Amino acid sequence: MDHDTDSANDDADNKTEFSKAQLFSEKLNEIKIKCHTSGIEFENKNNDGSVYAKISINAGRTKRSFIIRSLNNAIRFLNIDFENYNFIHGYEAISCYSKGLIEASIRPAGL
Repeated sequence: MDHDTDSANDDADNKTEFSKAQLFSEKLNEIKIKCHTSGIEFENKNNDGSVYAKISINAGRTKRSFIIRSLNNAIRFLNIDFENYNFIHGYEAISCYSKGLIEASIRPAGL
């Protein structure tokens, strides 16, 4: 009887993992569409069975890249209007020209 229960739990775990993987794939596709619409570089990566996306956002004349490796990060990323932001080269800062905003990390002088 324990074997049947273990098998049922394994099946449920496999279905859950498949569902998460499928949802992650769908979210990455949504990000890809937003990137392509906005002219942002997007690359799907698959290394050793690990799926992730690399996104490169403008930072002046260069680009700043980052990786999305999890479903939670993909969902959080989709909740911001990333296509309206640019990094400011040489600073830990982003700008949204359409909103007239700059967000930057600052520290006191002399420290």
